[in-house]
Formats: sequence, C-alpha cells, structure tokens
Amino acid sequence: MKNARTSGAASDELTALRVSLKACLAVAATLAALWLFDLYVLRTPVLTPFVGAGVKVPALTPIYAFWSPAITARMAWFAAAALGFVAIAVHLCRVERTSARAFV
Repeated sequence: MKNARTSGAASDELTALRVSLKACLAVAATLAALWLFDLYVLRTPVLTPFVGAGVKVPALTPIYAFWSPAITARMAWFAAAALGFVAIAVHLCRVERTSARAFV
C-alpha cells in the first residue's frame, strides 16, 4: 500500500478539495445577507422568545441562542480542559503512534 503523503491520487484529491478565499467570503456574505433579510424584512416569529425578569427577549435568528454571558468556575474548568486537549493533540496525532496495520 502506498503512503498517502506520496500517493498521486491522494494529492489530486486534495487539490480538488481546495476552496478559494473568494468563495468562502462569498458564501459568508450570502449567509449574512439572508440572515439580515430574515431579521429585518421577513421578521418570522418562529422561534420561542426567552422570558426572564418580565422581559421578552427574542431569539437571535437563524441560531436559537440568547446572549446571556456569565463568568463562572465551570467556564474556567472548560477552558482549562480544552487547552489540555489542544496541548496533547500533537502527541496523540503522531504517525509513529499508529501502526500501519490499523489502516489496512
């Protein structure tokens, strides 16, 4: 079996999967325009509002979310755990750790 790094077919597939920065920006702009169109023109009240302290806060479309930040100890533990996973990711993804039989 050929190594994926040196295989001609694998490099051709990777070349075919590349997307230009212009295309990414065009998609992002289109999604933002559609979101603004829904938010200010259509004004679809499909999502359930958040009712708290007597105030009705509409959901942020198109994502179902409410802006309610709070700094807690759980947030610090989550950030520490995420940084720990990032720190060991390089070690866990090393090619030497996985035998060739695992890919056959």
